[in-house]
Amino acid sequence: VYSGFARIKSTTPMVWLIMKINLYKHHYYLKNCKPVLSLLILFACTGSLLAKELTLTPENIPPVFNAEYSVVFGGIPVAKVTYGLSQPEPGMWIYTSTSKAQGLAAVFADSDTVKDRADLKLMGNEILPVFYERERKTKKEDKSEHAIYFWDENIAKTSYKDRETDIDLSSDIVDQFTIQLLIMANASDMPDYMILPVISKAKIKEYEIINYGMDTIETVFGKREAVKVERKRKDSSYIIWADLSAHGLPIQIQKVEDGKVEYTVKIQSSTLIQHKK
Repeated sequence: VYSGFARIKSTTPMVWLIMKINLYKHHYYLKNCKPVLSLLILFACTGSLLAKELTLTPENIPPVFNAEYSVVFGGIPVAKVTYGLSQPEPGMWIYTSTSKAQGLAAVFADSDTVKDRADLKLMGNEILPVFYERERKTKKEDKSEHAIYFWDENIAKTSYKDRETDIDLSSDIVDQFTIQLLIMANASDMPDYMILPVISKAKIKEYEIINYGMDTIETVFGKREAVKVERKRKDSSYIIWADLSAHGLPIQIQKVEDGKVEYTVKIQSSTLIQHKK
């Protein structure tokens, strides 16, 4: 879903399972099936504001929830994604995501399951991440990544494959998954444009965040009003529709590569939205 999470104003915030399918001799053939679970990195702040400007607090953090999505390529469902936010004890939150290939995609997928987890803690008046982990093992290598936050020292110790990096937190940069919660929490107050730096694969990456305003899309819940946001990096981008009536929950995401829609992530159910009777 916020996959991804994400300096945003909103991940995301969601990250997703990329399935490339070629139609060949009337049969769908999976080619280079690559899960890239990083569902949503979205919203923005004017200019070059820091991620700290998009704060998580006990007042604006989304309520405990679950959400399920279907990843669709060429009209074919190729993966399922679930997101959840829990609160095991006062002052502590756990944000999770699991993406799993399904059907033929599961047979050809480079890695059929990707899991993300962020642990967050109330520190003073803000809720900050203290730990992030992505579990992803392909047939050839381990592509998992980690981040441990030491806010008292303004350092995040990160790792990806054989790379280990200490990242300066003085600009309040957080990982691409945690940013998804920031997106949801700040979705109702979105600037038109910003440059967002986030931690990804033990590096700092920058994204353009563009707010296109309100839009109406058809979902399993019927027509929904949502903020349409693009997160762009070079020729690759995610277009996210965030439902303000559901605490900024992403209800649809499109992965765009070189100007063409590669796949669409569609919401199927959520405890934040009631189905029409």
